[in-house]
Amino acid sequence: MRVLESALPEIREYSRSSMPGDYLHGSPHIERVLRYAGMVNREIKGDWPVIEASVYLHDVGHSQGAAGHPVKGAEMAVAFLSGLGIDGSAVERVGKCIRSHSRQYSKVEPESKEARVLFDADGMDLFGPVGLARGIISALKKEPSEASIVRRLTWRLGERHSFYSKTAMRFVRKHSRIIEHYLKELKDSLTDSSF
Repeated sequence: MRVLESALPEIREYSRSSMPGDYLHGSPHIERVLRYAGMVNREIKGDWPVIEASVYLHDVGHSQGAAGHPVKGAEMAVAFLSGLGIDGSAVERVGKCIRSHSRQYSKVEPESKEARVLFDADGMDLFGPVGLARGIISALKKEPSEASIVRRLTWRLGERHSFYSKTAMRFVRKHSRIIEHYLKELKDSLTDSSF
């Protein structure tokens, strides 16, 4: 049986090839989530190889559609890792992290330290300048309208308190200001009769 650490180059490559060119869920998002996971894990102290593998694989299910991506992604990751001969216990833990990572689409709560690190780290990428850009792009992909942007950003701000770590809470408190400001300005411009 192989350990997760030995398969990281293959895991990274599988992740990159699963989401090529996807700004919302591809490599730039994965690299930010990995950085955030390192920050959160200094507080939570989970099993880093499980977290790292989970971060790289958490959005592979998006290739099959957004709504079911946590379940589909977990299935894809489990099959991939099993095919590499990774220890079954580690494979199962990664699958559980992926199934519970999405605020919007997961049907189960993150229970392990590792799952909570992934949940917080993925959520941190909803905020700040990049989170604002991702929110606008995501909204416009669903429905090209200002109302769609308002709904999406309002939802993001509503997620500010659904984090497990103090690290993520501090980050989100600081980085939600840009979304608050933009949302206020957008709403004001939509109701301003001077145009």
